[in-house]
Parts: sequence; structure tokens; C-alpha cells
Amino acid sequence: MDPLRPKVILLVSRGGETRAKILRALNNSEFGLLNTNQISNKIGMEWGTVKYEVELLKREGLIEEVESHHRTKFYTLTEIGRELFKKISD
Repeated sequence: MDPLRPKVILLVSRGGETRAKILRALNNSEFGLLNTNQISNKIGMEWGTVKYEVELLKREGLIEEVESHHRTKFYTLTEIGRELFKKISD
């Protein structure tokens, strides 16, 4: 079985379109780092919704918190997140 299959389910279930947009925003960001507010602005969604989905993606190992500047947390794709993004982009 493809090890990414359980992760793909996250993108086809309720909220999956938002999660895919978050992965795309992180993948396409200049330095691969965005905070929740930046993601929210890039994908045109409410900050609270984005925060919820970011936490879910983090818990599932698709993104990780890499830097915290004061109270601002920045996120990037994990290796699994990059692999999954490639898979859904093909």
C-alpha cells in the first residue's frame, strides 16, 4: 500500500480543498516559510479556519513549525508534505 494514501484522504475529505490550498501556498512561497496570517491572505480564507487546518496538517506530519519569532509561528512543508503535494499536483 502507498504510504501516502492515508494522507491523501485528508485532502479529499471535508476541508480537503482548504488543506490543499495551504500546502500549495507553502510550496509556492519564496522561502518555503509562511505564518498563519500570510497563508490566510494568500488563499483568501479566514484566519481561524486556516489556523485550525494548519494545526491538523501539523498533527498529521505534513507541515511543521520551524521558527517562532516572538509570538509568530512559521510553517513549512515536511518531506512527507512535499511528496504528497507532488502527488496531488501531477
